[in-house]
Amino acid sequence: FGLFQRAKECGLTTSLDTNWDPSEKWSEDLYEVLKQTDVFFPNDDEAIQIAHESSLDKAIEKLRKMVKVLAIKKEKKEQWFVRARSNLIYRLLKLKR
Repeated sequence: FGLFQRAKECGLTTSLDTNWDPSEKWSEDLYEVLKQTDVFFPNDDEAIQIAHESSLDKAIEKLRKMVKVLAIKKEKKEQWFVRARSNLIYRLLKLKR
């Protein structure tokens, strides 16, 4: 948490791309880091677990209040859903190469 807070104090932009919690505890301590995070990149399963919600829509509503930009990777469908604190909602398709 201190590192992200210091970065914000220096006027830097912060981003966080989480990984799966092997213990599957998903501590709410992460919320303190998210409050200092500009762009958050969880995948859909991580978002649901981190938010302690039962659906992706509920997770999005909870997490989008904590960060400036929430970019959720939909791994299984090869899509990204990006939502910010504002009412703007973007749906981006990941292109196959």
